[in-house]
Amino acid sequence: MSVRVHKIRLDPTAEQAKYFARACGVARFAYNWALAEWKRQYEAGAKPNEAALRKQLNAIKAVEFPWMAEVTKCAPQVAIMNVGLAFDHFFRRVKLGQKPGYPRFKRKLVPRRQWARERVQSRRAGARQDRETPALRRRSHARGIALCWPRAGRDCEPHGRWMVCGAGRGD
Repeated sequence: MSVRVHKIRLDPTAEQAKYFARACGVARFAYNWALAEWKRQYEAGAKPNEAALRKQLNAIKAVEFPWMAEVTKCAPQVAIMNVGLAFDHFFRRVKLGQKPGYPRFKRKLVPRRQWARERVQSRRAGARQDRETPALRRRSHARGIALCWPRAGRDCEPHGRWMVCGAGRGD
């Protein structure tokens, strides 16, 4: 079985682009918060994990970070899952004797993609699809969909590009 990846370029309005940028900002903040909390708990002698960090953030975000409610709940949840995945990869490389590469904090100014993963809820975001492949239109079972923040650099349009990337089973 093969996996097909589809990229759909979005043409969001100014309001939609602001929403996407906020979702990416919330995801970046949640990732950095989870990484700092992981380090703090580990240094205190605890054994942190991503599920416990998600529960911890959910318990405090209404009081300490009310602005997180402005975007989809998936943005911080998946960012924290990515912290867990980063540590899984780190510990795997340590076990294999490779150069481990400890997880790093995410910065806004780094010219790399920021991800706010979610199942695309086009009704909530209202994004218009500029380009769509027929294969993705046929496949309702596409999974692993991510919203891609515009990449800075020479291959970027002046206002950036928003992409929806999805993977599904190939026939």
